Amino acid sequence: MRLLAAATTYTIPNPLGTTDITTLFSKLSTALLDIAVPIAVIMYVWAGILFLTSRGDPGRVTQAKKVLLYTTIGLVVIFLAGGLVDLIRSIINAGQ
Repeated sequence: MRLLAAATTYTIPNPLGTTDITTLFSKLSTALLDIAVPIAVIMYVWAGILFLTSRGDPGRVTQAKKVLLYTTIGLVVIFLAGGLVDLIRSIINAGQ
């Protein structure tokens, strides 16, 4: 009994949808921003709840302030990362 293999070719689709590194970074920063903004909103609401339920307890007030501070720092970093991707893209395209 003789088996012959058919000459079938298989192609794997690119799940990223791009072959360019700058477009990949742009898509990643957009996805990160899409995830980070709703999380930041939740964290701001959580900090507000901590402020309201602290009843003057200095430890809880300090905790709420830290949540506000770290959430704001995180958002600033995320927004600057998007600008950094655009900066890198402009530097790479400047040589062309």
